[in-house]
Order: sequence, then C-alpha cells, then structure tokens
Amino acid sequence: KLRIAFTHQPVLPAEPHPDCHRAVEDTASLLASLGHEVEEVHPPIDGERIARAFFTLYCASVSAERTTAAGVCL
Repeated sequence: KLRIAFTHQPVLPAEPHPDCHRAVEDTASLLASLGHEVEEVHPPIDGERIARAFFTLYCASVSAERTTAAGVCL
C-alpha cells in the first residue's frame, strides 16, 4: 500500500486544462480503488523561484550545447 499525494496547483500562474485536471482525478481514483492511500495536498510552491532555476539550467544547457557544437573544450 502506497501513500500518494497529488495537487492540481500549477507551478506557474495558469489555469490547468480541464483534460489535465480530469486525468489527475481519474488517476487518483484508480490508485485509491487499488487500495492506496491518496490525498490532495497544497504544497507551498514558489513558482517564481522554480521558473528562475529552470531558466538558469536551460540557459546553461544551451550554452553547453553551443560550446560542444563549436568544438570548443573548456
């Protein structure tokens, strides 16, 4: 038996698509019907901080790809 938490809360300010909301609900219901403990939670999410971290990693990855493509070794 697993303890499973889920949220509909988006990381960035946005309204989730109804199909996505329904898929999460259906999955949670299926897991509960299989005997798992399922509950909706509302974790403290700092969307701005997550966005900055993602952008930093994305830019670093692009830079590494460009460096590799140019044949430059650091």
